[in-house]
Amino acid sequence: MDICFVLSQTQRAENAGAAARAIKTMGFSDLRLVNPGPFDPAKARVVAHGSSDVLERAGRYASLGDALNDCDLVIGTTARRRGNRAEYHPSRELRTYLAERRELIHRCALLFGNEESGLSNEDLRLVQVVSTVDLRAAHPSLNLAQAIMIFAYELSPLVLEVRRKEPREPDGKSLRALHGKVEELLGALDLQGEALGHRILERVALAGTDDVPLMHSLVNRIKRRLATGDRASGATKS
Repeated sequence: MDICFVLSQTQRAENAGAAARAIKTMGFSDLRLVNPGPFDPAKARVVAHGSSDVLERAGRYASLGDALNDCDLVIGTTARRRGNRAEYHPSRELRTYLAERRELIHRCALLFGNEESGLSNEDLRLVQVVSTVDLRAAHPSLNLAQAIMIFAYELSPLVLEVRRKEPREPDGKSLRALHGKVEELLGALDLQGEALGHRILERVALAGTDDVPLMHSLVNRIKRRLATGDRASGATKS
């Protein structure tokens, strides 16, 4: 499983440098910057001590959708409850969550918002799982670089596990394809955008290796039944 770290609208070059240093220290190398603010490469390199290679290879994207296009699962990070989300996964539980779904996920993205306001509601629409760091006090809160280091540290054992085991080709499309099918089904049932629809998509992201094929079969059958019903209704009207 590949894991990338995506920074949305980062305003300070130093934070990009600190992110590069944090993820390289923990064994990762895929850093992506989405629509960053004014960027002084010299300031970023100073903070990315020993990690300039990761910083220089970091992808630059004009939109979040482009940055996440090749990702099967997107985990959004947040410091507070947002929108209609009901499921929040502590950072310390992500390693187990991802390890149990290794065969379903080829590439996972960890998404971080900007320094001032975090992820926007629009950003969260592209997220399947939301995670947060348990804090003992609300203030002072973590800064962006600290948050990235914590998540990189929590997930670093996955890098070591990949190196120790024989490589195997994960079924990277199953979970992603299921999420897309369920979104289409919710749209057909006029549930897309409603609280119930959000809740169903959250639960889809929690499906295990044995659950996903069953859910694919169920959704396919429901879609066929709906299509048959529509044709029958049209025939009756004519």
